[in-house]
Amino acid sequence: MMETKEFISRWKAGIEMVTPLQRSKVDLVSYSIVIIGIILGIIVNIRAKVWWLVIVLSGSLLLLAMTYLGAIQRFRILTKFEQEVKQNETEEINSIQNS
Repeated sequence: MMETKEFISRWKAGIEMVTPLQRSKVDLVSYSIVIIGIILGIIVNIRAKVWWLVIVLSGSLLLLAMTYLGAIQRFRILTKFEQEVKQNETEEINSIQNS
């Protein structure tokens, strides 16, 4: 059985290897799940006529939608950056091989 200290050290090492692009992908999936939950909550509470909760959920949906848009922008920027880094690495390798 794994000890707590060993588990924490392995977990920490794994978390440190996560790239910003991978984290961004997870953020997008997580936000999508939460948005679906909020929309379902709004629908259920409209049918149950719990208007105060519909108002609160609608406000949180707007806030989360703005956060989601920011996450999409961050994902696109990181994807573009990673592509440029790979292209530069390929060009460096080719220039070294041609020398």
